[in-house]
Amino acid sequence: MMYMSGKNLNIFSISITGMAIFNPLRAIFSLNQTFAPVDDGTVDLQLPKLLFLALQLLGLCIGLYKMSSMQLLPTTSADWTGSVVWKEMMETTSIPPTSIW
Repeated sequence: MMYMSGKNLNIFSISITGMAIFNPLRAIFSLNQTFAPVDDGTVDLQLPKLLFLALQLLGLCIGLYKMSSMQLLPTTSADWTGSVVWKEMMETTSIPPTSIW
């Protein structure tokens, strides 16, 4: 469904992209509950769990790429200008600086 949302900022595309971020995170945090029905102690589930984790991380990366292409992630220096502390001027002058060259 990621290809259907487009790059425009509207509620549909933002909600799909948000779900593309939260669903893999939710699946990663509930990894043991996901494999609990098939875990009887006789079968080694380490490789299937690693594959499941890798696919969920891939889905998370796709969601983050989509957020970046929609410019919802702060990736440029202009996104952080609100946190720049500006110096307070102690004094000002109306005389322009002279050039010694």
